[in-house]
Amino acid sequence: MQKKSGTITPVKVKNGTRFNAQKQYKGVRYSQRFQTREDAQEWLDDLAYLGATDSNGNPTRKAKAAQLIIDEIDQQRERNTTPTLKECINLFSSQSDLKSAFEYVKQLNRFLGLLDKPVNEIGRLDFELELDRIQEDRGMTDSTRNRYQAAFSSLFKWLARHKDFKQYQLINPTIHTPRGKEGAGCMLFLSKDEQVRLLEACKASKWDGLYLLVYLLLLTGSRRNEIAQLRWENVDLSEGILYLVKTKNGSDHAVKLPKQATALLKEWKISQPLSNWVFQHRRDPRRAMVNFNGYWEKAKSAANLPAELRVHDLRHTTASTMLADGYSLEQIKETLNHKSVMMTNRYAHALGIKETVASRDTDFLSQAGG
Repeated sequence: MQKKSGTITPVKVKNGTRFNAQKQYKGVRYSQRFQTREDAQEWLDDLAYLGATDSNGNPTRKAKAAQLIIDEIDQQRERNTTPTLKECINLFSSQSDLKSAFEYVKQLNRFLGLLDKPVNEIGRLDFELELDRIQEDRGMTDSTRNRYQAAFSSLFKWLARHKDFKQYQLINPTIHTPRGKEGAGCMLFLSKDEQVRLLEACKASKWDGLYLLVYLLLLTGSRRNEIAQLRWENVDLSEGILYLVKTKNGSDHAVKLPKQATALLKEWKISQPLSNWVFQHRRDPRRAMVNFNGYWEKAKSAANLPAELRVHDLRHTTASTMLADGYSLEQIKETLNHKSVMMTNRYAHALGIKETVASRDTDFLSQAGG
């Protein structure tokens, strides 16, 4: 049915008939569906005042009301074409080269109340309310809450640099969001007997690589992903050296291994399918085995170790063991690849390079399963 202000078209639906009202305005077609023809006509009549002005050339009250209808439709269209947070997380997961991207993605996917929201509509209040919910639901400490906030901030910083997102002029919702008070932190250290028990449990794991991975972590004090994402191209089996590149402190790091560790790596390489990764995914050699949490939890439980023990605590363990064995903070700093002794002193970390790893008395680690 043609009307001066637009077009009304009956549409058959499951529960009867609805009426589509359409109007062309500045070259753009606007439409809305109504239950009755009268409602559709009333909508078109309201839009008929678009562009109307008073004697002074100013928009009339009805013209302003009509423009609000158009603006709301435009905004809805923009929302429908703007990527959601979930879509942005998936893009971040597939394209980001951040070492911590895998952990960030896990944390970001817990913002359930925001996943379907257009990313350019997420404001500070939206973020804080959802972060409050996550903290309460998961019983998180303020320190852990800060890690979630950091993950969200990293996503928005990454999006801001992405060429496809510059048009949205995104504002990072974490800016000016207060951070929780960081606790002193609870660092666990395993005794030598506990380290042996853990390695024995790892040997019994359904994933054969868990033993060697944990052994190297305890031996070198390296960070989790520095070993889990190690490539064969960065392993010199003839000289027994691991080359850890792009480490957390920004520098490359070379680790001299004792002969036994080199022998284990040689045996492991022979036993595995061809892959670029030292620790390849069990079902896909093209991927690194970065997520071994299930196997870690079972081994930890089998070794009767604290439930709160993290893989990162193996780094603390290396440091504490070296301290007990008489190594200096400077030597431990070199082992942990820290930039300063202050960091070493604060966290008692240990990441080994040069001769500090090769010269350690680590025979006790070989007792597992012996």
